Amino acid sequence: MRFRPLCCVLFGMIGGLALAPDCGAQMLDRDTRLGRASDDFQRGDHVSAWFGFWGLAREGYAAAQFNLGQFYRQGIGIAADLVIARYWYAEAAAQGHPHAQYNLGLMFERGHGTTADLVEAKAWYRRAAAQNVLDARSALDRLERSELPKRSSQVTPRSSPPGLADAVSR
Repeated sequence: MRFRPLCCVLFGMIGGLALAPDCGAQMLDRDTRLGRASDDFQRGDHVSAWFGFWGLAREGYAAAQFNLGQFYRQGIGIAADLVIARYWYAEAAAQGHPHAQYNLGLMFERGHGTTADLVEAKAWYRRAAAQNVLDARSALDRLERSELPKRSSQVTPRSSPPGLADAVSR
């Protein structure tokens, strides 16, 4: 016996319809729902896409959490909000989403939506690089190169050993 979500049953009883408009989407698997939200986005229906990703993100689906991070970072159909973007990237990154890990590294490196923290940025870049995100490897290499001691372009004269100046002048 299949059970319908409660919203379907209640809406059907109250509204006289067999299904609430949203109930079919709730019964679909997450990958199908993600595909539909992605299709909505591709068609330019950012409102439907946002709601699709948001529902999946609240269920803990990392790909949808990453996509919401993209919406908030880029201000797609909504006001950009880097703090909320960082939140959704962190949710997805904690589950191992490689591009969320990379974007979180960028945010920590640049201080977007958080205080700049190069140690934290490198930690996220390392995680993403370990999953073959080439931009993360490049960012990590760049940060590590920038930490190398700077060599002076000028040659500074060394002082003579004690007594050498006296011996040369005699």
